[in-house]
Amino acid sequence: WVIGDCQCIINGDNHTHEKLIDKELSEIRSGIIKEALKNGATLEDIAKNDIGRQAIMPLLKEQPQYANRTDLPYGYPVLNGTSLAEGNIVTYTLHEGDTVIMATDGYPRLYDTLAGSEAYLSYILQTDPLCYSEYKSTKGLQKGNLSFDDRAYVKFSV
Repeated sequence: WVIGDCQCIINGDNHTHEKLIDKELSEIRSGIIKEALKNGATLEDIAKNDIGRQAIMPLLKEQPQYANRTDLPYGYPVLNGTSLAEGNIVTYTLHEGDTVIMATDGYPRLYDTLAGSEAYLSYILQTDPLCYSEYKSTKGLQKGNLSFDDRAYVKFSV
């Protein structure tokens, strides 16, 4: 079972479950940052004062109203103590011997190994620390943090 925007690899096949609301807000944030850079802002300016994040913050604050809703286009599943609609749960059939990797969306791309997933995350944090260009997110790397989001990774065989 997969609930929410976690991702998985089953026997080498990647399955992502990005929330539509996050995808669209990431695009808006990216556009605002790109426009600011065209108008003379620097990456350092935006790292100190993420105007893209500020612009989408009112919508991020409203996002919980879409939790566990199947009747709205921006609805998304989450384990938050409220009831989950069956349509919000993605299931995959597994068989003995299958290899499963599950991870949170704190990894921009999931690989067959933790080292591979961490290496790609490191690449993104070096090339696009604000997470607005190569990897678009609703937030970028904050000063003092090791990454732009929390992350978890587990690999097991059935």
